[in-house]
Amino acid sequence: MRRVQGPGSQSRIAGPGAVGKSAMARALGELLSRRQTAPRVSRVTTDGFLYPNRILEQRRLLDRKGFPESYDQESLLRFLAAARADREIRAPVYSHVHYDVLPGTSLTAGRPDILIVEGLNVLQPRRCPGERDPAVARTDFFDLTLYAGAEPDDLRRWYVARLQALLRAAQGNLPPHLRRYASLSAGEIAEQATRRYREINEANLIENIQPTRERANAIGRKGSDHAVREVLVRTR
Repeated sequence: MRRVQGPGSQSRIAGPGAVGKSAMARALGELLSRRQTAPRVSRVTTDGFLYPNRILEQRRLLDRKGFPESYDQESLLRFLAAARADREIRAPVYSHVHYDVLPGTSLTAGRPDILIVEGLNVLQPRRCPGERDPAVARTDFFDLTLYAGAEPDDLRRWYVARLQALLRAAQGNLPPHLRRYASLSAGEIAEQATRRYREINEANLIENIQPTRERANAIGRKGSDHAVREVLVRTR
């Protein structure tokens, strides 16, 4: 990745849920900010471009959150185009505590030299209704794309651990989407969370996320301790 004059460079981190994309994006942003050239770095997650829960409920997609059809693809593409055109950019904000996009709230990313975007289905092309071939590939907006992956058993374990951390942080004041776990034991929570991961997150991984990894410029494989064990780099 390099700093460019005029429109800044953009990189994207894709991969399954709980693999640590947000942590990788934060670490990458911090490292880039420390360079001698001191580039302006902004980070954005595609979670903010999910449709609000009320719309997902209307479309019967609430249990498909994270699947391609649960995103406002038009808004995401407009955002990426604005960033590529070096215009001031603002991104909607998603709260994992409230399990919803925060209404009237946005993140001002400004006009960064480097924009890091991370999310589940970021390597997927957008398909226009009625068209067989993709009209726009989101990867067309990016200078560098990264895919982070791990073994299925590790992903399930990390997902359960993340949920348990959210439950502890709530300290009994659980938001509506977590109240199903209020009366459960630790073992029951782990069992239900694992089943939910298999039915939703793992299905999305197999159907939509994993097939796109070959589009990435680099693929990183993480070990059970979250450390990156292997990196495959695409050569031209």
